[in-house]
Amino acid sequence: KETRPEELLHLAWYLEPGKYLHSFLNDAWLAASRELLKQFGLHGGKRAVLAGTCFEYQFQDSLLDELESPVDGNSHYGECKNALRIEAEKLSNDFQFSLAWARIFYLYGPHEYENRLVASVINSLIKSKEAPCSEGTQIRDYLHVQDVADGLSHILQSNITGPVNVTDGVGHTIRQIVETIAALTGRPELVKFGAFQPRPGDPDLVVGAPGKILTTPWKPSFDLTSGLRATIEWWKQAHQGNSAPIKN
Repeated sequence: KETRPEELLHLAWYLEPGKYLHSFLNDAWLAASRELLKQFGLHGGKRAVLAGTCFEYQFQDSLLDELESPVDGNSHYGECKNALRIEAEKLSNDFQFSLAWARIFYLYGPHEYENRLVASVINSLIKSKEAPCSEGTQIRDYLHVQDVADGLSHILQSNITGPVNVTDGVGHTIRQIVETIAALTGRPELVKFGAFQPRPGDPDLVVGAPGKILTTPWKPSFDLTSGLRATIEWWKQAHQGNSAPIKN
């Protein structure tokens, strides 16, 4: 009410690894986000971009299209995100502000939780510890967090409305990601593929098809190798006391 912002970029949500997909806290974030967007509309907001997720989609053996692929929410997290999208669209119509729904896929980069895939493997290898993995055949849509942030900025400054995949459409196997980290750290002998099985129900393919985002000037600055190299260097600096790693 005091600030009367014209633009809103809303990312905040509960995302503790291993817990967020099925947590009851998703309901609280749904309610809080609904109220935030309502107040934004009531006080003159003009343009909103909210963070959606690839977990809204019904995973299938093809690229996930922002307009054509079925959406059903395959977890409580996905269900609540999709519910917010539907309510946000209603609020944008009621208050006449422009709304884009940015679906984010898999991220890596600085300040990541240490028990997520990329951070976990990097930290194990730079500490000369074994890195147990599955066989790594799953294909995933990973982008460096800086590229995703740039994509969100471009979406906010555009006239795009509705769902928009934040992706370049390039998938990598988990094995390829881990092998790249191993090569960049010089410790391939520490990687143990097949040490455990994938999680039950883990889809073979989660990759988005770029669509509306191609109408903006956005292009990723990092490919897989350069992004992982920069991330490895950040973690090395973090362990020297120059940054603060995130722990559960």
